[in-house]
Amino acid sequence: MATFNLALVFAREIKPYWAERLLVVDLNALHNCVVSAVVGEHHIMTIGIDMPNLGKVGRIQKKIAHIKRLSAKRGYSYCNRSTELKSRLWRLWRPFEEVTARKLVRLARQYKAAIVLHSPNDKSIRALKEGAIV
Repeated sequence: MATFNLALVFAREIKPYWAERLLVVDLNALHNCVVSAVVGEHHIMTIGIDMPNLGKVGRIQKKIAHIKRLSAKRGYSYCNRSTELKSRLWRLWRPFEEVTARKLVRLARQYKAAIVLHSPNDKSIRALKEGAIV
């Protein structure tokens, strides 16, 4: 028995897209925030700072650190609690990341801007964590 395979290919000419503006995003801003700005020809059009509930994040991080110290001294049951708190922290960060990403894409489409990201590298994160900024 022979088979017959057919592949259909459609070609469409696409014009290149040239962005009129830039949406500049700093993911390392202030250690827990996302700072964005739409930059036009010679001026800044909009600036935005997005941050989660930093008080809640800080409290959970302090609890995790405290429980990690206890687990080193007292054992396994504290390790489970630490994992639960890390999960809670993740559930707090995830919606913030999704909402912020949607907002940035909406801004880029609104202003017809190309998105430029400054993502943190390991050295800058290490410097922030080892410094007084928490």
